[in-house]
Amino acid sequence: VSKPLIDIGVPDVDIWFDQSKAAAQLLNKSEITKDVLKQIPSVLERPVAISESYDNTVMVFGRVFDAKGNPIVIALRIYSTNRRNHVTLVNKIRSVGTRSHNLDKLLSKDSLLYLSKNKKETVAWFNALGRSTPVGGIALDITKKIS
Repeated sequence: VSKPLIDIGVPDVDIWFDQSKAAAQLLNKSEITKDVLKQIPSVLERPVAISESYDNTVMVFGRVFDAKGNPIVIALRIYSTNRRNHVTLVNKIRSVGTRSHNLDKLLSKDSLLYLSKNKKETVAWFNALGRSTPVGGIALDITKKIS
């Protein structure tokens, strides 16, 4: 679990992505390719933005876009459980996909938990989405805890 995720309150336990869930993402979402799936660790390690969603889920945005310029987002459910021989606390990837709807809400001042402190990269990321940085200015390097 990367420092940005820990800083917002994600527990420092394993992150799981079930093989069946990964296969379903490949089959059901045209924007998800094997190349996108291979980039998940780097997105989790160096996110540009993290926002709070619902049901113990955070949305992790990185520097990966689909062919239409929509950001690939990883929905990460925290405090999940994995049942093998026993119950273990894990973080689970719920889904990987693009977000063209609901972006204004997810990238609003109220929903954002983290923005990368790399000003140039973060501003370029928002510009690629056709947006200015939140709050009309450079609100970088913010870190809030998950509610």
